[in-house]
Amino acid sequence: MCVCLLSMVCVCVCPLVMTLTQHKGKNRFDIVYDVLQELARRDGLVIALSKRSEEELHPVLKFLTNRLLHPQRCRFLIDVANIVTDLYGSVVCSSKSTRAMYALLKVKLDREVQFQKQAMQLLGLLDTILLGASKRSPSSEIPNMPPHAL
Repeated sequence: MCVCLLSMVCVCVCPLVMTLTQHKGKNRFDIVYDVLQELARRDGLVIALSKRSEEELHPVLKFLTNRLLHPQRCRFLIDVANIVTDLYGSVVCSSKSTRAMYALLKVKLDREVQFQKQAMQLLGLLDTILLGASKRSPSSEIPNMPPHAL
């Protein structure tokens, strides 16, 4: 990691660049996620994500596209995706490859929104069923129990 403590930009950008480019394998996601969270905690996430060329933006977009819907980390990664979109909204139209990556990101988000809507509908149905089951009389819950045992 970058040891240059004199410049906030160096402290924020170097760890993110290093984790996106150097770490390979199974733990890469955890390392990149931890670095992004630490940058956010230190208010350096916007600095670390800003002023990137198209080539430097692609690893960020690829990471977000591949890992955006991770169940435990979805909320934070969507916030990161929003920051990237705010910073590079005008760049999307200039490049075909960047536009394609944003389109893929949008497709994944649209699928997740549909999934969440269906999950909420299912939860509503389950609540209705459970409410109906809880309103049954106590003797009907234990069918083989003699009436005097209650």
